[in-house]
Amino acid sequence: MSWAKGISIKWKAMSTDKQKAAVEPLLEELKAAKKANSVQVRNSAISAFHDNRGTLSTVKTEVSLLWPFIFIHSILTVFVAAAHSRSCQYGVPAD
Repeated sequence: MSWAKGISIKWKAMSTDKQKAAVEPLLEELKAAKKANSVQVRNSAISAFHDNRGTLSTVKTEVSLLWPFIFIHSILTVFVAAAHSRSCQYGVPAD
């Protein structure tokens, strides 16, 4: 039997009064934590750091996924440009 299943069986076996008595102290703690969290001062520098870190991590992942395609595209562009150009298309170097 799983851990969650065991808790579910115990919970269903309890009376409504016992369920309320078991939950009441935890609800008070949760309400106090919620109130403390709502009035705390936000540190904008830390928030900005985490926002930037997440963004850079996403960009790094995207670039690492796209790099093979970008690399192949740039190589093909160079080869196509070289194949379709003639030496007469280039001007004489200026003195």
